[in-house]
Amino acid sequence: MTSSEARELLIALYESQSQPIFRYCAWMLRDVDEAQDALQDIYLRAAGGIGNLRERDFAKTWLWSIAHRHLMDRLRQRQRERRRTGNTSVLDGFAARTTDPAEALILAESMEVLSPDERELIVLRFLRELSAQEVGVILGRTAGHVRVMTHRALRKLRDDNE
Repeated sequence: MTSSEARELLIALYESQSQPIFRYCAWMLRDVDEAQDALQDIYLRAAGGIGNLRERDFAKTWLWSIAHRHLMDRLRQRQRERRRTGNTSVLDGFAARTTDPAEALILAESMEVLSPDERELIVLRFLRELSAQEVGVILGRTAGHVRVMTHRALRKLRDDNE
């Protein structure tokens, strides 16, 4: 891929995926400012590696894989910081920054029973509306494993809300 093709592809990815990836970051991080920082970091990583992309057809999945890995790194770092400081709340500032704080708070509290991997799975499958196969590529799992994980996460949410 030439540098001009790589630049055009990166621009096209930004135009088509920046808002969905931002929403994904906001859901996972529950902090709008941190989501903006994460989005910038994700696209910086993508800009650095887009020349190595072999299949243009997989660019969207490749970008979402970068987002997944980056967010998992941030969440692990945040978890380490919480343990160090003793702050274990997962609500952060997200609920206060949405257009409907009450709804966001209810959703955030419900999602609190899920692990970060399960939260990410629910966000990708239902809020981002990706197929089990697409989520599997992003998470490095098979589509069947994604369906099983989805079933277990939904059961955990249902059991917690009963």
